[in-house]
Amino acid sequence: MVLDPQPDRSTAIGSGRVTIFTKPWTEPLDSLAQKIGELGFDGVELAVRPGCQVVPDENLATGLSEAVRIFAAQGLVIDSIASEVSGRTIAACGDAGMDLIRTMAPIDMAVGYPVSVDGFQRHYDRMRPHLDRHRVTIGVQNHYGYFVGSAAGLMQLMSRYDPSQVCAVLDMAHCGVAGEPTDMAVDIAASHLTRLVNFKSAFRQRLNGPEEAARYRVHWTAHQHGAYS
Repeated sequence: MVLDPQPDRSTAIGSGRVTIFTKPWTEPLDSLAQKIGELGFDGVELAVRPGCQVVPDENLATGLSEAVRIFAAQGLVIDSIASEVSGRTIAACGDAGMDLIRTMAPIDMAVGYPVSVDGFQRHYDRMRPHLDRHRVTIGVQNHYGYFVGSAAGLMQLMSRYDPSQVCAVLDMAHCGVAGEPTDMAVDIAASHLTRLVNFKSAFRQRLNGPEEAARYRVHWTAHQHGAYS
């Protein structure tokens, strides 16, 4: 869900657009835009990755501009892209009129969590002039496993930044897997929860009996069965 940058103060987060991530679909953009319109969404988060319609090392600048045109023809917006964070990607987004790049923060256990987080902060510091010049924001999403995985972790990573430069993208399923109550997760990240919230549903499922060393997996499910409301 894309948050209204000027929300109605009578509600908790105001109004917003409901967009869908294009990751599952690799057909041409014109047919994809028609499909998204028929599904009733307001727009998309466009996957910009190898194997997708727009690929960073192949057609980044021209592909983003063309994607904006195609989706606009269906009355849809591209509110964010999911891609690498580089000066080139930031510039291409700015030129195409997009202003949010969603990313995640994987942890390299060869160096450990603190060193990995420091590396991301150093990278964001290098990107700040590009973000200001092109009026683009980095949105960092939490993810279970070897990533920054919770609202608390996101805020440790980004509290030093203005949310116009680096903001939090809470993924409520991953907050649930991390064990954060929904209201607490939102409260933790509130100062940087300015642009986008992700909704899907999951829970941790035990795979073996109670008298053995426990083994778990993350199970993806329908909305009413998830680990948050």
